[in-house]
Amino acid sequence: MSKPRQMILFGLLLMAALVLAACPAAAPAPTGGEAVATDAPAEEAAAESADAAMADGDVVEIEYWQYNFGARVEAMDALIAQFEAENPGIKVIHNADIPYDNFRDQIAASVPAGVGPDVATLFYGWQTAWIDAGFIVPLPEDAFPAAMVAEEFSPMVQASFFEGQLYTLPTAVRTLALFYNKDLMAAAGL
Repeated sequence: MSKPRQMILFGLLLMAALVLAACPAAAPAPTGGEAVATDAPAEEAAAESADAAMADGDVVEIEYWQYNFGARVEAMDALIAQFEAENPGIKVIHNADIPYDNFRDQIAASVPAGVGPDVATLFYGWQTAWIDAGFIVPLPEDAFPAAMVAEEFSPMVQASFFEGQLYTLPTAVRTLALFYNKDLMAAAGL
């Protein structure tokens, strides 16, 4: 993906955070298969609140949490600096001091307490549990139209949909393990 497109997508993620920033803290996880209700009026109020703050000249702060992994932290710091230069009314508070081993637990403790991040990096395998717990809400369809998502992202983005709604955007795709049959590889001349 080209650098300008990365900045546009990062900007869209941060705009989504503005919408979500004023949302109330998540309720405890439902039990017994209860459905998680979404509160559209709260999301609309959050968007209006963020718009009003920017219109008044106030700086809007977005708290972004990322587990500590040196190269990714440095890359994100550079993207954040570029984003802030292009959007002077927005300040990104980047917390990358959380070790990966503690990251999931820290989110799980912080979000229900109302002190969690506005935007966070997560392992895609956590998505369904975080949705069920109310830690994350769908990304706004007007900021992330289906056609743009399909065009800008690899087919891997399909894993980010849950019950027809887009909750996350992949920033990396990697192979965690690779198994192969030595005999088949040798027979194929590899």
